[in-house]
Amino acid sequence: MAHPLEYRNAKAPQKPEPPVPAHPIDRVRAPIPVEFDALLTRSKDHAAVGAIAEALAHRKIPVFRSSDAQSGEWELYVRAADHNRAALVASQIFVVRKKVKAFPKIKTSPEIVPPTDPGIGYLL
Repeated sequence: MAHPLEYRNAKAPQKPEPPVPAHPIDRVRAPIPVEFDALLTRSKDHAAVGAIAEALAHRKIPVFRSSDAQSGEWELYVRAADHNRAALVASQIFVVRKKVKAFPKIKTSPEIVPPTDPGIGYLL
């Protein structure tokens, strides 16, 4: 006959397990494929890197995206034969993003408060 476990018995000896120390995770960068031998850009702007990668994919230019977890930088690699075309696309996107970031921020007024009644709408 099976004997019940005594894990709820107050008289059973309780041996606390020592806590396991947390070790830092060594983040290893993914190896870059051989055909991607030209660095296109290195940036901390994740949105710009994503936009460039999407634009290059739209133009059928293969691209490899790599990230460095310690510094937070993203790198895009392309083939050397496609580097000139890809550089034009990347420079255009960086110029547009610089112009958009130069727009002044919209300041909201504290007087504009939405109504509490959901049936009443208001116009600005």
